[in-house]
Amino acid sequence: MDGSSTMEQDLAPELAARREAALASLRRSAQAREAQGYALMAGAMSMAPASEGEGLLGKAVHYAKLFLIAFAMLAPNYLVWRLLL
Repeated sequence: MDGSSTMEQDLAPELAARREAALASLRRSAQAREAQGYALMAGAMSMAPASEGEGLLGKAVHYAKLFLIAFAMLAPNYLVWRLLL
């Protein structure tokens, strides 16, 4: 025996500890990513009732809809006027 087996035995607990630390880090990052997804969905789900109400967000959504409708009506006319005439 040249002593390599004792060296491997000394490294085994250190490698196991590193492995456990790496796995714990992966679990924490996966849990954080999942929590961010839940927070995003909660925010998106709470926006729908707020945008339909009478508050500032409801008015902003209403005027944004009006602007998009007007843009959809005027943009083709402007492009025809600009390109063909």
